[in-house]
Amino acid sequence: MAVGKLLILSCDLGGGHISAAYAIAEALEKIGVAYELVDPLTFGSDKVRKVVSCSYDGGVKKATSAFSFIGKVGYYYNRSRLAYSAYFANSQYAKLMHTYIVGGGFDAIICAHEYAAEALSVAKKRSPLPIPCYGVLTDYSCPNSFSDAKLDGYFIPHSSLIPILAGKGVPTARIHCTGVPVSDNFFVRTDRVAARNYLVIPKSQKVLLISSVGSSYKSVAAICDELLSSPINDLTAYVLVGRNDDMKDELDRRYLGTPKIRTVTYNEKVCLYMNAADVMILRPDGLASSEAAAANIPLVHIARASNESNTASFYADHGMSVKVTNEKEAARVALGLINNTAQIQGMLSAQRECVSANASQNIISYIQKNA
Repeated sequence: MAVGKLLILSCDLGGGHISAAYAIAEALEKIGVAYELVDPLTFGSDKVRKVVSCSYDGGVKKATSAFSFIGKVGYYYNRSRLAYSAYFANSQYAKLMHTYIVGGGFDAIICAHEYAAEALSVAKKRSPLPIPCYGVLTDYSCPNSFSDAKLDGYFIPHSSLIPILAGKGVPTARIHCTGVPVSDNFFVRTDRVAARNYLVIPKSQKVLLISSVGSSYKSVAAICDELLSSPINDLTAYVLVGRNDDMKDELDRRYLGTPKIRTVTYNEKVCLYMNAADVMILRPDGLASSEAAAANIPLVHIARASNESNTASFYADHGMSVKVTNEKEAARVALGLINNTAQIQGMLSAQRECVSANASQNIISYIQKNA
């Protein structure tokens, strides 16, 4: 059927989910399909938003002891399947969101964040929705909040996730392997020399890129300190700090007068930095990893927490990255990888084979045929 209008629900809490939502919106604009991209937390009170935000990223950002406790409850939820605090917080605005959806004239809903799926699940239990609801998974695991939401369809990064979702009770007929939605900008690869010329980076320089997504200042500084201990002189590390002004200020103070370490704030040239770099170090965030692989850059993943292991293991097992467990090892492996031409070529080839450039289009096509 022809889909007239879609609702995309996602939360901008520092992870990659909002970027996946933007990628889908970008694809919809190209084919002229109307949509609204809404943060479901806007339906809640300030208190609800604070609880949910601190539950989500309490491991990276500082929170009060009360909100730190919420994060611990969330951890045990994933192990015991007990409802956790963020679920109750999200349920508080489910009625308002339901009213908005019913009156919005939408033909289908896409949830690009687990909290949106939770609120939608509560809304559907209270009163059925007349339109199909779909979920987009950007990591190589499935939060219970997604599987418990009983959505009409699940769009996943890779077929290896099918047994995981099926094991959580999701019917296999509802699972669709589409890939992770990534902006087309990351697939436009600029020649390294041209990218360096544009960014005013010497052609002969060895360039490392460090992503701060999911990382603390202490973690990033540990990588930089190890790089500075290297005897390599023609080396520069660029730290992508995004909109984290506090991290930028701390890093700039720590490495004042050290030309080997430079910070890069949020801008539209991040793709060029990926094209200009020799190797990238990052935590295994599913969307950030997909964007980097789309840009075709050698990767080193730091997987310290158990919930990061699935994505890092998938990339390493498929030859798309090297998996390490600490910052010092990441720096050493990245430096060694720069001159390992054979390993780099194998890694780039694996990325081109495994990362779909058509994930957003695949999702939209399925909804147009089945909504």
